[in-house]
Amino acid sequence: MTDRFRVLVVDDRLVERSATRRAIEGCGLDAEVEEAESVPGACAAVATSSFEVIIVGRDMLGVARELRARANPTPSCSSHAR
Repeated sequence: MTDRFRVLVVDDRLVERSATRRAIEGCGLDAEVEEAESVPGACAAVATSSFEVIIVGRDMLGVARELRARANPTPSCSSHAR
């Protein structure tokens, strides 16, 4: 048995988190998706679990800064381009 690809989706808007989850699940990737709606929620999630990638909503860039400040090596990217 192999481990599933773990993704953390961070966005303060439920509709955006849900859309990102559906996109990940719809592409056929064997992924386990966890959601957080705030910087503290994201920090709590990475403190207790490991992720291959963190997808951050466009207005949640504080998440990436906070994780870098905590020396978290997980790659992060924004889910929306402007």
